[in-house]
Amino acid sequence: MWLGLTQLLERVGGAAPALDAFVTTLSLASQWLLNRRYVESWLGWIVVDQVSVALFWSREMSLTAGLYALFLAMCVAGLIEWRRHLDRSQT
Repeated sequence: MWLGLTQLLERVGGAAPALDAFVTTLSLASQWLLNRRYVESWLGWIVVDQVSVALFWSREMSLTAGLYALFLAMCVAGLIEWRRHLDRSQT
């Protein structure tokens, strides 16, 4: 999926086709995992947000980069909370 989307974005003149395709593909995979309540979904979202912050910052889109930095903080908090909940339920 990532390779196909990268090629499509290259054909339409995307600014960063490989990274945009990576973010889109990993976002879809992370959402699928989150819908099934896998704690690992948060790791995917954390990577998506880190790449997005760098990508938007490099395009001088500082407000959007800031928004994704906020999303990153929320994902870290979500991961911590889910792990806490799992630890409590296993004892």
